[in-house]
Amino acid sequence: MLDLRALRYFVRVAEMKSVSKAATSLYIAQPAISRQIKKLEDQIGVQLLIRSGRGIDLTDAGALLEIHAREVLERLSVIHNDVSACVDEARGLVRLAVSPAAGRILAPPLVMQMASCFPEVSLRVLESFTSVIHDGLRSKRFDLGVLHDPGDALHLKTETLLNELLFVIGPGNRNSNADPLPREYRLKQLEKLPLIMPVAPNQLRVVADSIAATNKITFNIVAEVDSIPIMKALVEEGFGYTLLSFGSVHEEVARGVLTAVPIPEVERKLVVAWNIEQRLTNAARETIKILHENASSMVRKGKWRGSL
Repeated sequence: MLDLRALRYFVRVAEMKSVSKAATSLYIAQPAISRQIKKLEDQIGVQLLIRSGRGIDLTDAGALLEIHAREVLERLSVIHNDVSACVDEARGLVRLAVSPAAGRILAPPLVMQMASCFPEVSLRVLESFTSVIHDGLRSKRFDLGVLHDPGDALHLKTETLLNELLFVIGPGNRNSNADPLPREYRLKQLEKLPLIMPVAPNQLRVVADSIAATNKITFNIVAEVDSIPIMKALVEEGFGYTLLSFGSVHEEVARGVLTAVPIPEVERKLVVAWNIEQRLTNAARETIKILHENASSMVRKGKWRGSL
């Protein structure tokens, strides 16, 4: 049977095309690597490496072994992760990516609760746009993602946190002589508003473009800004309006610096998602559980306008 340590050494040498560089990267002596590779060649009965003035090249047999060795090592890593995920306690690393709109309201209480309830869990939170989260879940760079409407992604498994309304966000109504705000906006009324919107493939812009196309309306976009804080600042200054969920602006609405009027015809689904091929650890499961609890609590308290 081939030695796993020898296979790891061989793959590193093949990758770096140098025994000395491989030895340095693995923090072991160069002769130790040479002995392990010689043992592999003796076991298999073929030459695996060719040494030249340019470094190390693989023979045909060596190239084939590298392919199989990488598959074996990757499979062993998957087995290790799956088995270690079966421990009773919630512990280990959870890499969570959140969209900006959801992250501002969901991430702070999540981080604090996880630290209090599960001190053995290391929660790493990244804020990014939906398209980046989608790609990160597909490539397994993230364990979990909180995002809007991932669509029919066959590689993702999702649980709905809530269905949220989209709101027209305007400047604070501090002027008592100003026209009263409507109770709600219909889609046709949005054509008259100067809108500040992000650029596609931002999910909010994709939704807005889809709404416009489906309902045969044209939005008056006066600025394209890929930053929710900057969008809100421009709205507060009276430059225009934008479209966001209530959770993104509930603090500013409470202070009176922004207003939020619902669009009943538009609803978005906020989900927690993970790669369907990736086994959830107990730490990830506890993270999902707290996300559900926090979303429910915020809807009940009116910090988030939507349905569970």
